[in-house]
Amino acid sequence: TDQGFPTVRVLGKYRVGTFFFEITVDVLGAGGYMCFGLGSLNIHENKDYIPSEKYSSYAYSSVGELYALGEVVSAGHQHFVEGNVVGFMCSLDRSFVTFYINNQQVGELRNLAPNMEYTPFVVFGNGKFSVSVNRVPHIAKLFAVNETQTAESKDSREEAKAYLPIPK
Repeated sequence: TDQGFPTVRVLGKYRVGTFFFEITVDVLGAGGYMCFGLGSLNIHENKDYIPSEKYSSYAYSSVGELYALGEVVSAGHQHFVEGNVVGFMCSLDRSFVTFYINNQQVGELRNLAPNMEYTPFVVFGNGKFSVSVNRVPHIAKLFAVNETQTAESKDSREEAKAYLPIPK
């Protein structure tokens, strides 16, 4: 379009810790384009289909490309389409973001710029598009289940050790 690619961001901002962001792609017409990820707080000013380096963005696109700081860093990944649930898990303490489509990991970017405040965003382009933000991300639920299973497994292992004979 003459005005570029509309970019929207959430109001929340993150500097430390781990957070999740997930959307359902309600409408993404044939030939449509969309990318989502995290970037600096001024990301909503972006007008390009790949936010430039000044927005410190890390993103995944509907055409299966991973972007970091305004550049395509990896391509040929799974595309996402209308009806898919897409999202990411970001650990700012460990400096990485992992992208998911329908609860399956499709890409990861490491070495995020440190000492930044990040916010999730979506870039829209080409045709009709609509997304819904999932207030309780499915991937967060999966991580919670995995953490519970890990803790339970550890407790089970500790209990089992209590019944093992002590080596002489």
